Amino acid sequence: DLRGCAAALAMPVLLVFGRYDPVIPPWLDGRVAKRCLPQAGLAVLPTGHAPFAESPPEFLAQVLPFLSGGLSAASPAGPGADGSGVPA
Repeated sequence: DLRGCAAALAMPVLLVFGRYDPVIPPWLDGRVAKRCLPQAGLAVLPTGHAPFAESPPEFLAQVLPFLSGGLSAASPAGPGADGSGVPA
């Protein structure tokens, strides 16, 4: 369990979740990850467990700008009040 160490990360972080992931659901694990890394960007894609493989164009649309210096990710609308797909 690295949750305690996560807050100490000094570099930009992008969390990428599949909205329909039955293994690591964004509504549960995404909420925990965002709580541990409040400065992180968050992308919830309309995929299952492997967004990079299931929807490469959408995955790259989030990851490439982040890697190029864009520190935030725009998330598709979801059930979260902020449109992230991750309830607060």
